[in-house]
Amino acid sequence: MDKQRREAREAVKNLPFKEKIKHFWYYYKTHTICIAFAVILIVTTTVQCMRQTKYDMNIAYYSVRHVEKPQLDALTDLLETVAEDTNENGSVDVFISFLSGDITTELLDQYAQMGLQKMQVEVATDEYQSFILDRAYLDTMERLYSDVIGSVLKISDVPKIKEAIGLPDGEELYLVTTKMFDRAKDDDTKVKEHKNAVVIKEYFEGKIK
Repeated sequence: MDKQRREAREAVKNLPFKEKIKHFWYYYKTHTICIAFAVILIVTTTVQCMRQTKYDMNIAYYSVRHVEKPQLDALTDLLETVAEDTNENGSVDVFISFLSGDITTELLDQYAQMGLQKMQVEVATDEYQSFILDRAYLDTMERLYSDVIGSVLKISDVPKIKEAIGLPDGEELYLVTTKMFDRAKDDDTKVKEHKNAVVIKEYFEGKIK
């Protein structure tokens, strides 16, 4: 059975990209639809929670490597010292939506599929003004959603970033700031969130210089 499985994987590996997509859709259609539904449900629930909490900044963080909650909390604390109180409630609050899934493998597991579906929904709804991405997810965003990218800044060499999330040597991490599209310019919340996205980008640019 293991030999047959290895041979099947090798056969898929050598297929053209379009054939790989067809192969994936044939075997994982039901899984993908279920995951897409779950992602939409998660995003909708998250959006409702974010609107209730009235965060000043919302960031989507994607990584092949899992990052523990204490490290995410440390990163949140760092960003809250940088961001501005755009909603003027007397407190700077940053929300980080984190998802890890290995999108570098030939056949994606459920977490990787969920990550790609979640990113697609977030880009389509213009939900986040900033993304923190490792190299694999940055490559994916640049390949599929290059039109939404305003700037890309490598932040993995910033000491405070490495310290906050325990970033291993050699792992690259990037801050992606999205473009401010015309459809969002009349949305006061989006405008303020984008302002904070620029503030954070400029802060890290200063640390890199």
